[in-house]
Amino acid sequence: MKGGLGGLIKQAQVMKLKVEQAQARLAEEAFSAEAGDVAAGGVVRVTVSGRQQVKALHIAPELAADPALLEDLLLTALNKALDESRARHEREMGALTGGLNLPFGF
Repeated sequence: MKGGLGGLIKQAQVMKLKVEQAQARLAEEAFSAEAGDVAAGGVVRVTVSGRQQVKALHIAPELAADPALLEDLLLTALNKALDESRARHEREMGALTGGLNLPFGF
């Protein structure tokens, strides 16, 4: 093995640094999703961070008259935005780790 144990440790340290940098960059990214149709009565727009935190929420005023529809649209938009955030995280971490399933937090 080239470099022996010392080389392996150095590679692990470099990978750890790259992962930490990617996580910090992803945490600052915003992922937005919409649910609903303006023509059909309104839109809900949700923005989440790469840390899976809701950062912004827009609800069209006309949706206040239909709480059940509003709940459905909120759930749909939230789940879409969170799915997009998780998928980006998995792609970025997978690219850095060569597909190894390592335990990385958000």
